[in-house]
Amino acid sequence: MNDIPSIRIKFSSIEDGSIAAGGGSPSLPEHDVRSVAFLEKHGFEPRGRARVFVTYLPENTYTHIERADQDTAGAIKCDALFTTVVGKTITLPVADCVATVVHDPVTRMLGVLHLGRHSSVAGLIEEFAIRVADELGSDPRDWHVWMSPSLQIANNALDYFEPPHSSKWQGFMKSGLDGKIHIDAPGHNRNCFERLGVAQGNISVSSIDTYTSKRYFSHRAAVEGGQPERQGRMMVAAALMS
Repeated sequence: MNDIPSIRIKFSSIEDGSIAAGGGSPSLPEHDVRSVAFLEKHGFEPRGRARVFVTYLPENTYTHIERADQDTAGAIKCDALFTTVVGKTITLPVADCVATVVHDPVTRMLGVLHLGRHSSVAGLIEEFAIRVADELGSDPRDWHVWMSPSLQIANNALDYFEPPHSSKWQGFMKSGLDGKIHIDAPGHNRNCFERLGVAQGNISVSSIDTYTSKRYFSHRAAVEGGQPERQGRMMVAAALMS
């Protein structure tokens, strides 16, 4: 994986072990040990890192965005964190969702977004653009975007799907042979960034399907695919380097 200019991005795999409990549960000591080992291996500063902590409970975080300053550390309940602090490590655990990193070299902003189905439907990308524009003057036309391996449309089946703005999902949803609606979350999210003005050449989207690739954990494969050994969480780590 190539770093976006001026930042470092790394994404863990099953070889690094599960680095979070998931489902809104706090990390266990063994998760923290693996996380620190992964960060140190790739040149990140683990002390004082800020962690995106996602919950699907009633107090869900689908469009909640926080800013990480020099003293911000630990688990932050949100779906997106951004910073302008050089060397500040931001991490996000995922299983099948799209871990997304945004970099604005003009305002020197780094953002990490959790783009699962809920936050994608709720408009986290648009809310993030508004927030960083208000606080930093960040313009999406200057952004570079990287999206992790994630659940692809062939295996992203839902029992129901009623987005509030269905027109935005035209071309990114279809009926599968299983009778369920399948969605292309990475494709939809890429389109959202392009609508905001991000240049196509500045967007990198992984085509790897976490459901089928045995290199990654997959909650959907573990729960619905009869592969309990696939349960676990990967981690994206990102930091401004200059």
